[in-house]
Amino acid sequence: MGEMTYAEVQTEMLSALPELKQRYDKEASLPVDWEGRPGQYLVVEFVLNPSLRNELSPGSNPSLRTRIFEFIERMACSQDPEVVNLLAVGIFENLIRHPNQLATAWNYMGPKTQNLARRWARASRHEQYLPPE
Repeated sequence: MGEMTYAEVQTEMLSALPELKQRYDKEASLPVDWEGRPGQYLVVEFVLNPSLRNELSPGSNPSLRTRIFEFIERMACSQDPEVVNLLAVGIFENLIRHPNQLATAWNYMGPKTQNLARRWARASRHEQYLPPE
């Protein structure tokens, strides 16, 4: 798996996380772009984000949780600023407002993901929800 670009996020997500395909297909009524695919922000909001929140709940599948965070780390490592912004807005804008889920998530985040979460929390003045450094 190489560098992820903004245009590839959906394809990369469904390849890395085939379990999300059913939710993706269910959300097929999402507004689509000129290629007939839902926009990246809508896919993150209606497919990846609910799946992530579900996997941060007690009794969820730790294997899927780990793979979701591996995918998120790939997004955080992207050199494409649109991918990093998609991650910040699509995932962290919500996650940093839920301290219990953030604490669970923190244990699965890679270093780039943690760095991005810290920056986003500080920028949005929610740093009180971050785990101690």
